[in-house]
Amino acid sequence: MHVKSHAPVAILLSTWNGADFLPEQLASFLRLTGPEWRLYWRDDGSEDRSVDIVRAFATGPAHGLVFERNDNRGRVGITDSFLTLLRAAPPDATVAFADQDDVRLPEKLARGVAALAPIPSGPPAPHCAAAA
Repeated sequence: MHVKSHAPVAILLSTWNGADFLPEQLASFLRLTGPEWRLYWRDDGSEDRSVDIVRAFATGPAHGLVFERNDNRGRVGITDSFLTLLRAAPPDATVAFADQDDVRLPEKLARGVAALAPIPSGPPAPHCAAAA
């Protein structure tokens, strides 16, 4: 995570056959307190209902907060998938990476942003936490 300006936090999510985990994870995003967020996601060639689940979230409870990066490249692997999402995030956004099985505690983003706030602008500053 790297803190920049007052833009919403860009949560980056790459999915791949995560249908068993996504409903609980996406619900946890709605419970986040603190800074505004936007979800940028890309599916990496899932063969389950992952795409349907995230699209339903985007048109339902998170309408206007979810942006799909559909590049039609299929399976490119986790690294390239997240790099694609990183390029899609607004340049002034704080970025938070999310694995598809992460369930976020309500204070997760607020704590991360607060921890990074004292760091001066410049090179990216990572923030890692042992718990979601």
